[in-house]
Amino acid sequence: MTVAARNPWLEAEARLGGRYAVRVLEPSPPAVDDGEFFADDPAARGDAAAVAADGRPIVGPTAEADVSWSSLSADDPELAAWCAARWLGPWPRLNPLPAGYAETREALRRLAVYVLAPARKAVNGKIGLRYTAGGFGTPFFGADEQLRVEGAALVHQRGDTADATEITSLATVAAFTGVALADDPGVGDDVPALGDANDPLSVDPSASASVGAWYGFSASLLEVSRAELNAAGRACSRVQLWPEHFDLGCSIEGV
Repeated sequence: MTVAARNPWLEAEARLGGRYAVRVLEPSPPAVDDGEFFADDPAARGDAAAVAADGRPIVGPTAEADVSWSSLSADDPELAAWCAARWLGPWPRLNPLPAGYAETREALRRLAVYVLAPARKAVNGKIGLRYTAGGFGTPFFGADEQLRVEGAALVHQRGDTADATEITSLATVAAFTGVALADDPGVGDDVPALGDANDPLSVDPSASASVGAWYGFSASLLEVSRAELNAAGRACSRVQLWPEHFDLGCSIEGV
């Protein structure tokens, strides 16, 4: 089925009428081919010269911005709700975990290990994933391509078009994305077994949304900490979701 293609950066720019240079938590196109990270750094302030040339104040989720999303939306309930849905602040409460959460989380971990990360690695050698609205996915790679989970569906975006399929088994989503399944997906040693790729993947939409909410919450806190650490001279790496452990993390210099 066809779904809407997304560009979180342009969505945020449009939401503010172009008055601000925006920083968000989600990856946006175009794909980056820098020979190092092969991904954008959506929450970071960015190159000083580029910021000066743009001239607009930066609104973002961390202290690197000139104004925070939280303060900008303080007197605008509609903007506050828009920000909360994307974990830009003000932040919503995490709901109690629904039934089926553990099974759904493990199914999505297998999807990350055997489909999402290998799809990205085949193009640029990188396996790191990111938080995306309502779920998680790859940064944009190759010809502005992205795989991301939304509820119980897997979205495959290429350029300005996107299609989605229900997550039913590893075999079906691999066929949908063109990924060749392998017992060793090349994303680390601590991975669940591939097993029978035709076995059903138990992905409950409500439980999947809870997984996405946790990643949004975690990404927002880690990006805030990262900005503070870097400002204090403590180098902190980019925030990434590692598929084999299925957790978000970053590395802090000296820790």
